[in-house]
Amino acid sequence: MWRGLDYTVQTLFHRLLVFLLPIYYGSTTLPSANVGSLLFRLAAAILTTIDPWYRAILTGYRRVETLLFGFGLLASLNVGFPLVGVQTTWALPLTGILSLVVLTPMLLRGPKRSWPSALLRAGLWGVVAGLLLWLLRAYIPPAPMQWTRGTFARSVSLLEPQETVASLSVSEARAWGGLTAFTAIAAPAGLHEPVYHVWRKDGTIVAKVPLALMGVEHPGGFRTFSRKTGLGVNPAGSWTVDVLTSYGQLIGRIRLTVMP
Repeated sequence: MWRGLDYTVQTLFHRLLVFLLPIYYGSTTLPSANVGSLLFRLAAAILTTIDPWYRAILTGYRRVETLLFGFGLLASLNVGFPLVGVQTTWALPLTGILSLVVLTPMLLRGPKRSWPSALLRAGLWGVVAGLLLWLLRAYIPPAPMQWTRGTFARSVSLLEPQETVASLSVSEARAWGGLTAFTAIAAPAGLHEPVYHVWRKDGTIVAKVPLALMGVEHPGGFRTFSRKTGLGVNPAGSWTVDVLTSYGQLIGRIRLTVMP
């Protein structure tokens, strides 16, 4: 009986993680700091796929099942909160708090445990989890928000980039009078927070531009762009533009090489 129950729980974990994996993959920027979060979810999905591994770990470490439940719940709520209008970044601490509160019944194990004490412990641990997620927000993809496309270009006309480039010479950049970064973002429930273009040259931040959202979402996402005219004495080098949420979660990144 217990083996059948374990298998049922394992199947539920597996299906939940597999369902969420494409959502987080779409929100992950490759390569970037938030790749680790995706790999962790992938490892959890693989663990629940291979029965011998799952059973061996569960036999030695029974708490793994509780951790997987909490992890699956956390990953689900982190996607669900933005769909009901909560800002992506604020969804993280709320997810941590609610995930631990839901686990309250598991804290009732043992003698002399009561609901008030279990709720208090769950709430305190939830605050800790929420704070930890907030501090680690730069390493967590802003799901379900997704990057759909982005490029450097000479200009933008009718919300479409003109003369897109991945590299160009210093003379071309100067002839253009600057560089334009065009990006498009998909947000299933709409954008409820500011987003920014952070310009870098050779890894050094040279500008942070708040983006004006161009009306309603197009089929390809919310289209935004920024332009930098002051390229410095020597524009040659590696240029990047990160699209960030207001609290620093990375949505996407574009790159450009300016050759001497």
